[in-house]
Amino acid sequence: MACACGEESLGELAPSTAGPGATEHGGPPLQTDASVAGSDGASGTPGAPGTTPPPGPGTPGSPGTGTIPAPPTAAEAYRSTHPSLFVDLNSTTPTQVAGNLTEVPPKASTPAPAASYEVATVGPSYTNVEQSADWRWAHPGGDWLDKSGVAQGPAAHFEIAANAVASGQAAYTVPLTEGAQAAFARGKWNAYIVKVTGGGRALATHRHSAATAPRINVTYGDGTTAVLPARACVQLVPGTAYTRIGSKEAPIDESVALEFEMPTKPVKAATLTVTVTRHTASASTIKGYLANPPANNSPVTLGVAANYPNDLGLKGDPSILFAQRYEDGTTLADYILNAPYLNVWDLSNWDPELFGTGAANPAKLPTAFNGTPIAGTHKWFLKQNTGNTISVVPSTHSGDGFAPSSPGLGAMRIVIPRDNGADGASVGYGGSTGSDLWALFPKAVAGLLDETYVRFRVRFAVTPKALANTKAFRTEGGATATYAIREGKWGLGTHHWTFFGGNNNVGGDNLGHTNRLGFRVHPSDVGLMGVQPYVHSWDMIKYDMPFGAGDGLGAAFYPNRWYWVEVRKKLNTYNAFGPRRLEPRRWRHGGVHRRSTRGAAHQLEVPRRQARLRRGDAHRARQARSLPPNGRHGLAPQSLQRRRQGGRRGHRHVLRAGRVRHELHRLAEVTR
Repeated sequence: MACACGEESLGELAPSTAGPGATEHGGPPLQTDASVAGSDGASGTPGAPGTTPPPGPGTPGSPGTGTIPAPPTAAEAYRSTHPSLFVDLNSTTPTQVAGNLTEVPPKASTPAPAASYEVATVGPSYTNVEQSADWRWAHPGGDWLDKSGVAQGPAAHFEIAANAVASGQAAYTVPLTEGAQAAFARGKWNAYIVKVTGGGRALATHRHSAATAPRINVTYGDGTTAVLPARACVQLVPGTAYTRIGSKEAPIDESVALEFEMPTKPVKAATLTVTVTRHTASASTIKGYLANPPANNSPVTLGVAANYPNDLGLKGDPSILFAQRYEDGTTLADYILNAPYLNVWDLSNWDPELFGTGAANPAKLPTAFNGTPIAGTHKWFLKQNTGNTISVVPSTHSGDGFAPSSPGLGAMRIVIPRDNGADGASVGYGGSTGSDLWALFPKAVAGLLDETYVRFRVRFAVTPKALANTKAFRTEGGATATYAIREGKWGLGTHHWTFFGGNNNVGGDNLGHTNRLGFRVHPSDVGLMGVQPYVHSWDMIKYDMPFGAGDGLGAAFYPNRWYWVEVRKKLNTYNAFGPRRLEPRRWRHGGVHRRSTRGAAHQLEVPRRQARLRRGDAHRARQARSLPPNGRHGLAPQSLQRRRQGGRRGHRHVLRAGRVRHELHRLAEVTR
């Protein structure tokens, strides 16, 4: 299933499919709006679009949302394949300095007290290509290729003898032909790691009001010329997790990340112009090397969905527990049960045999409720009624910048209502909810799953919004107003919740386990950030783990294109004499984009009492999927695949297409 949403915009969910059979992650992204997979499609390349056709041209959004821009090209689908590499603050965004960091002050129109917006959590740092995504440099301070193509080699692409004055600032122009040619040849990242030897120096950035901004003057092979302005100039500072984006100067104490717009044609000649500040009497040489960060090139692994083009027939595969495919001509009733709110917390609604407290009763959950079949129907039920926020749109839907992933397939559309309060208004803590849908696992496998895969497809219909156009809200009268950035929970995930407690990063023993995904729509002031997905909570691990730690593959979603997402959750066997291990992974379009640690997959050891699951425990194991209705994401309930291991009765599993909130959204996850 696929979804798009925003503070003011809508979300579509595409049909979903299950994960891999005997492989570690699911099938390739198919041409349906309904599947989530860990592979990238027929191309076999993690960053490529595979068999999915590119979205059509942007169309006007719904009233009040502005115009949705044209969709990105295939190369712009990911941070690791995007033509631009480094995030920096737009030159027109107003700033103020707080200590060594840059902030965006509150708008003058927002009644006091009001907070500034901290931008120092995004952008390049000494340890990371993108700090917020934990996309790490292999070599702290920056990875590069030298002029000979040697990694971390000594032959610089440009060299400046920065000794024109003994103090103050001076502009320098030097050749950069080979650097511009190399950037054009690889099709991305006209970006450089800048180092200095000798006396200290600094570069004036594109935000410096009294200096010539960095630029490249190019002469193309056809004789035309162009100026390529700087788009990022950021100091990389050791020993801090805060970035220096938005600064007027970039001291080259260790290194600087410097990037320009890409050449558009083959380059015949190029020169670099920069302004060097903070000259001293000591001689200094500045050198720059073409940036070359680690990028995810992991191979695509195909799974069970690869046997079902466009997911047709996938629902009948014995490994599939839940799947939906949003075909033209269908209605919402084909995907959501016409049943009242189900109180899943009331144990009297559940089959006593699950807990060993009585005889089997197939008229109760998870099999049925008040005469309505539940588990095994491949339909959601309403955990709560969110009004008219959920609908199914056909492949011909013309709003929200929508384009079908395949002819004849539409999507589930989720709207996250926006708050219409005035700037500075008190809006409380609750946020708004776009959906809260659940699906229960069949009794035959409830409590018996050690490994699950959830695969879905998602499309975001969010529009760019600068901080200057963003309201600030406060939770209550007298509280400090903060910029109302669009963020929240979203996605599809499996959960194992119990009446003993658990959830919200607390699990293990008789408390079950859960996964939750989050997202944030970054302001257009840092436009390359796009919609940033992350794991809000993997119980027994930690909070807010970003996508993209697998060398940048999942560091951003961009509006108006389909993405396949897959989450695998695996629990190993319980060892009474040692720790239990949880092994979570996430894939985007074929590449692992989040593990517990960098490098090889990591099995996190957890104290035994936290992770124990016993046969006799009265657990409600639910596997849930959350479809957040807020302003920045969209998911599609797709399919869930399971692997089975016996010996755990008394656990009930639920698939949740769950709550989509205005403040917290979470992505698809897999429980066991």
